[in-house]
Amino acid sequence: MVVTEEGKRFSKTGFMIRFDEAAEKIGADASRYIYLGTPISSDVRFGFSLGDEAKRRLLAFWNIIVFFNLYYDLDQPDLSKYVQLRNRTDLWLESRINLFVEETKSYYEAYETSGIIKAFDKTVDDVSNWYIRINRKRFWKAEMNDDKLAAYQVLFQAIKTLTQVMAPVIPFMTEWIWVSLIKKVENMAISVHLTDFPKPKSVDQGLLADQEQIREIINYALKLRNERNLKIKQPLAELYLYGFSKDLVSDYQEILKNEINVKEIVFPENKAELCEEYLTLDFRKAGAVLKASVNEVKEKLASVNIEEMVTLVQKYKQGLSLTDWNLSGELFRLNVRFPEYLAVLETDNYLVALDTKINEELWQEGLYREILRQCQLLRKEAGFNVNDRIKLAFLTEDESLKRVIALYKERLETETLSKLEAKLDNPQYEKMIRFEEAEVLIQLQ
Repeated sequence: MVVTEEGKRFSKTGFMIRFDEAAEKIGADASRYIYLGTPISSDVRFGFSLGDEAKRRLLAFWNIIVFFNLYYDLDQPDLSKYVQLRNRTDLWLESRINLFVEETKSYYEAYETSGIIKAFDKTVDDVSNWYIRINRKRFWKAEMNDDKLAAYQVLFQAIKTLTQVMAPVIPFMTEWIWVSLIKKVENMAISVHLTDFPKPKSVDQGLLADQEQIREIINYALKLRNERNLKIKQPLAELYLYGFSKDLVSDYQEILKNEINVKEIVFPENKAELCEEYLTLDFRKAGAVLKASVNEVKEKLASVNIEEMVTLVQKYKQGLSLTDWNLSGELFRLNVRFPEYLAVLETDNYLVALDTKINEELWQEGLYREILRQCQLLRKEAGFNVNDRIKLAFLTEDESLKRVIALYKERLETETLSKLEAKLDNPQYEKMIRFEEAEVLIQLQ
């Protein structure tokens, strides 16, 4: 039964949605997505909010098409040329799509359409938020080499397969993609609905599991960044990993560094390597000796800095009295803890930690990344195409901003396809941007 979003019945005399209103505001494909995404044992909840949610999920697939089409039109790669897949993420995407075909074939045969929708949503998320995210720079490269061509080929095959598998579910969207994109790249059937269902191929489960663990590490580290309010644009010095396969992490080291934005990955032999030692009062012994002064000593101990604590610990280990305090070492206990600058996520088997100390060099690079991000946004706001070469100027009184812009001048010009000028007399677009306490007027032409 079809019911409202709240689970109530539609009624001619009560609440109802007219067909033409649903078709106009929700659309045919989104309506089908809602219906087919509901298990056959459940009522179908239908309404405009659910229609918006369905369109949002379909938009994720659409954005993959837009991304591929944008760079394909710029590069015009020859996808008929054979290129052997060597990049692990390319091989992962090939296996991930093969798994999708295998799963959805079973769901179609069992008439479990809700399973098809769930598998599609998960696969689209994997393609968009994993494969494209970590490989987008390969599409940005100016030269067309085998590595870039391989990325084009494997992503195109993924789009083609997703379109064929989902054609019975979202027939209008998939037909538009087929006619406008797939046939532009390959000489295929005139309609996606005249093609065969893709044949299931081999799935490398080990490769899928490996990259799932890499994604898990990234998610742990990003969670730690969020807890410490550290923007992803701000580089950090080190990521510490314990309990993970060193060989596996080494295979994906550059991806981890780029996604987490760290300079180095360190593998401690044990968790204790990351800990610092400190002293606390043994209240059972100290209470009898210090009596009313025990809380005063406790507060004094809690207020010492790192260097002072290191000295106290050394004396304690040597069996010496803490002469500066006129107290015997027997009144203290030796403890271990993670230092404050380490953001740590610990499970029974794993440990992920980030060194959150930010020196001048790291701070400058973080500021550069924020400047770069704003320049890319302003390019879009100004209406420039992705391949347009422009002129840029930064007008500011802040000395820190001036130093960073001068330091990263060449990278800024490369990343923004621009030539930096001291000032533009007739800018096509300009905007005042604030970075922490400093302001800069960015001009584009």
